[in-house]
Amino acid sequence: MNVRNGVKIQRRMEDQLFFVYCVMHLIKSHLHQGYLLQLFLNQVNQRNEIIMETDDLYLKCHNLIEDREYEEGLSILFEIKNNINAKFLLAYLYEIGVDGFLDKDTYKSILIYEELIELNQVNALYNLGMLYLRESDFNKSVFYLKMSSEVGNSSASYWLYRIYEENFINEAERQKYLMVSKNQGHLQAKKSYLIEKRIKSKSYIQKLKLSIQILYLKIKVIPIIIKDPKDERLV
Repeated sequence: MNVRNGVKIQRRMEDQLFFVYCVMHLIKSHLHQGYLLQLFLNQVNQRNEIIMETDDLYLKCHNLIEDREYEEGLSILFEIKNNINAKFLLAYLYEIGVDGFLDKDTYKSILIYEELIELNQVNALYNLGMLYLRESDFNKSVFYLKMSSEVGNSSASYWLYRIYEENFINEAERQKYLMVSKNQGHLQAKKSYLIEKRIKSKSYIQKLKLSIQILYLKIKVIPIIIKDPKDERLV
């Protein structure tokens, strides 16, 4: 078993378990869109990845949408759509849609992200790269994620590593972006690097046994959280 296949098997099992949990969670909550929106709003509130000016109207709009008061919140959002924070939120809402209040419109979302990039909002590079990834447009996704990686976004580097492993099979680029994302501090990249390092240090039989043990441990302790490409965006 080579290193790449060993890691891919482990990740595939992890992703499958995560998918099952996601489905169970969404069935239980009946609030798929509301849940995704809550993730976005939590990132704005807690992660502090973007430091931008806000005003009272945006904060009011933000709080209304967080409380699922969509009609009033969207009304204010369109009034202040020139606010940088408002642009990010509006682009995201167009990307996921708000049932009964705002139709999903990927094209409008792309246009807003492109406008934000022209305004030197580098976080929009990552958002747009991930949007194209979810649309399976890998060439455009790689284009924007590489620019995002170059300005220090560890999540962009990590997803480039995944793309070069699973879509554009390129071992040199895969290794390059694994190291880049690890050095930028991405936790999952650090874990993947350690797994590969351990697998490389063992004989074939030991590698196989170790891979099974790692899979078993991951299944046993997999955290009960929702985590997908959208969650890691800098918004």
